[in-house]
Amino acid sequence: VLTSVDRDDIPDGGSQHFATTVELIKHQKPEMLVECLVSDFRGDLDAVSKLAMSGMDVYAHNVETVERLQKFVRDPRAGYKQSLSTLEHAKKVNPDIY
Repeated sequence: VLTSVDRDDIPDGGSQHFATTVELIKHQKPEMLVECLVSDFRGDLDAVSKLAMSGMDVYAHNVETVERLQKFVRDPRAGYKQSLSTLEHAKKVNPDIY
């Protein structure tokens, strides 16, 4: 499992770094299963696509809680629908990921 803190300091949220890491792991050991537990990339679907197409096996993102409690427990820049849209987009661009 690859994971990191939110990388708002990087324009793509760190998606290229994740994608390159996955590609290098798969190059060295293609049979290794790779899961990436990532942020919502501020809703940047290009960043989501980049990672989803990297060869990873599991695309994971913590939604944290139910929609009605979002405003109490999550950073206001994140949102329930934004989180779900990133998960949905990852599966759309790569139907083979879990």
